[in-house]
Amino acid sequence: MKRLIERLRLLSSTMTFKQKLISFSIAASLIPLLALGMASSHLSVKNIQEEVVLNHQIILKQIGREVDSFLNQLHQSAIQIVTSPVIEKSIREGMSVQTFDDSSLVVDTIHQFRSHADLDFDVSVIYNQFGKVYSNRFGYVPLSEFPYKPILEQAVKQDNASIISPNTYPGQNELLVIRPVPLMERNAEGYVLLHVPADRLSRLLETIDLGYNRKILILDHRDSIVASQDQEDIGLELSAIANVQKPLESAYGFAQMIPWRDENYYLSQMDSSLHDWSFVTLTPAKELTGKSGSIVALTWIFVAALATLWIYISIAASKRLYFPIENLSSKFSSGGQASNDGLKDLEISLLRLTRSNQDLRQKLEEQLPYVEQNVLLQLLSGQIGDKEFKRQAARYGLTALDPRFVLLIIQADITEMLEKYSNSDSSLIMYAVRKMAEEICEQRGPCLSLVPKHGQIVLIISVHRGKGAEAAQYKALGDTIRENIKQFLRFTVTVSVSDPCQGYKHMAAAYSQALSLLDYRLFAGKDSTIIRAEVSSADKQPYAIMQEMVRSVVFDVSQADFSGAESKIEDIFRELSVSFRHTDAVMGLVSYLIGELHRLIHEMGYSIEEVYETDLYQELHQMTSLHNMKTWLATSVIGAMKDKLAALNRDERQTTISQVVQYMLENFQTDLSLQQVAERFELSPSQLSKWFKEEKNVNFSTYLIEIRIEQAKEWLIHTDLPIKEIAERLRYTTVHNFTRIFKKITGTPPGQFRNQYRGGNEQLTDKI
Repeated sequence: MKRLIERLRLLSSTMTFKQKLISFSIAASLIPLLALGMASSHLSVKNIQEEVVLNHQIILKQIGREVDSFLNQLHQSAIQIVTSPVIEKSIREGMSVQTFDDSSLVVDTIHQFRSHADLDFDVSVIYNQFGKVYSNRFGYVPLSEFPYKPILEQAVKQDNASIISPNTYPGQNELLVIRPVPLMERNAEGYVLLHVPADRLSRLLETIDLGYNRKILILDHRDSIVASQDQEDIGLELSAIANVQKPLESAYGFAQMIPWRDENYYLSQMDSSLHDWSFVTLTPAKELTGKSGSIVALTWIFVAALATLWIYISIAASKRLYFPIENLSSKFSSGGQASNDGLKDLEISLLRLTRSNQDLRQKLEEQLPYVEQNVLLQLLSGQIGDKEFKRQAARYGLTALDPRFVLLIIQADITEMLEKYSNSDSSLIMYAVRKMAEEICEQRGPCLSLVPKHGQIVLIISVHRGKGAEAAQYKALGDTIRENIKQFLRFTVTVSVSDPCQGYKHMAAAYSQALSLLDYRLFAGKDSTIIRAEVSSADKQPYAIMQEMVRSVVFDVSQADFSGAESKIEDIFRELSVSFRHTDAVMGLVSYLIGELHRLIHEMGYSIEEVYETDLYQELHQMTSLHNMKTWLATSVIGAMKDKLAALNRDERQTTISQVVQYMLENFQTDLSLQQVAERFELSPSQLSKWFKEEKNVNFSTYLIEIRIEQAKEWLIHTDLPIKEIAERLRYTTVHNFTRIFKKITGTPPGQFRNQYRGGNEQLTDKI
């Protein structure tokens, strides 16, 4: 030991600090892993042993119940025969020709007992006074000729009522049950003997699933094997096969290991609670050792892999810890050159991996399919009825609802929610709203929820008769949901409640009614619960008018009629100042207008950021008066949209008109028209005409005529085509019409134009 310590000291003195650091890191990582491997192996083996002990107990209890039940049935059958008046009378009077009827009755009685019993057995009745035996197997014979007389005499000396195990006496291969007649009498007048085949007990063992090649033995009071899966074991004493005494529990709860036919077994034993038999379970040691060995091997392989990994990590970590010293050394020796920081790269990679995992987890949660949602959406849209919904509910295990229900719609104020939370968190927030609403509704009874579209949650609540079925009584429930959302999530929602309905087939109608009630949230306020009874008919006309006016503004903007849109905004605010005094209703209507303008911008192929540099919803909530709001809409919203769209459309217009002109140059010999070209470029005729005028300062038809007349000049000068053919090629109906238009543009008829040009060329040729 001293020499080892001296060698370690010598080795340590020759190692550098870096080598010492690496060696210490490796040792510090390996020692805990080795301890972990040993502990894991120990616990694995212990757990397997405890599992087998538990299996032993289960098997022993099961076979105990089976054997006890079997023996109890034998006892009951024996007692029924012994206490039978016919048997008792026969024992006293005997069987003879003079008592033929009584003797026949005895035979019939025994036959009936054997027929009605669940077990197979033979019956022998011993008449002590008459020295006779009647047996359904041997017939009516003298007692001296009865094969079981010696066994009966020895058994009676020990106990008047007993069970004799198979092979207790020489030549006895049956289970015997002896009962005195009369029952409980010490000096019996006769006996009843039941013969049960020995293999009947062995068949009980075949019904038990053992596994692991286990054995089950049934032992009598002499430790002699009464039943076993192996017939060759029956009749042997346990000690003759294995050197075993009373099993002793080991430290792990196992019975002792015993040798059995050249193989080791773990043995567990349980005594019967009803008689002096016992039950033994044997599990081959090699089965247990093989399983535990595999687990231990896997454990150590895992420990070795971890050890290899930790050695690598220890070396890498040691180098990282030593890096400052190496860095200083390099600065002094090589002018400050530094090596790459691998640990920092690892940290960056882990951060990227964490962010990627978070993004993937969020996307996975958002895209998880819900069969329940699909079924409810079909029910909500009226695609399925009562029978189909019940079938789908039973198939997918949906929450059972009473056919009488009330439907609630929770509509979130998206603008206010986005002020509190980012757009990426909106789905998560709506999930929280849904769960909160479910918890509140489930206090009243079963309910289902679904999300038909973003920002909207539908609750279907069972209405049990006798618990209130009026929609007004569910208004308080909607108020509770709103208050909880406002308190915990800090934004407002609107709740609409349908009338109670009977039958799932009315689900679509209830949803439609609740949706129509949501239209009144602009006037009831964004934080309100709306039921049909509280919606006055007088509100319907102003709402319809305002909705139509808002749509009219959006239509004018879509047609680039910005002056008309500004004029209608004046009309809207004039109506608002007269008909509505609720701030939330006004804000909601203007928010609706902004949302429709956003939708229009998307339909036109632009993004919101291209048109507006600021958040219109945020600016809207900063307005302090109707006048400021009206001015802001006319200038900052409609006016800005006009300027931005004009700038964005200019490039598109120029490109489109250039393409149109090229198309006209290539197809002027066809029947071109403004309608045809507009359809070719997916524009309206009015829009194409307007763009053409703005870009070319002439209308479409004039420009087409100019193209054709220029081509006519080329043909007149450079070809000998007849004027009629030129007119036909240029799609003029008559030569007269072509001549009239040509002269109107050039001041000269076509024929004269050709002569003048060609004559001038001839004079020029002569001069040359």
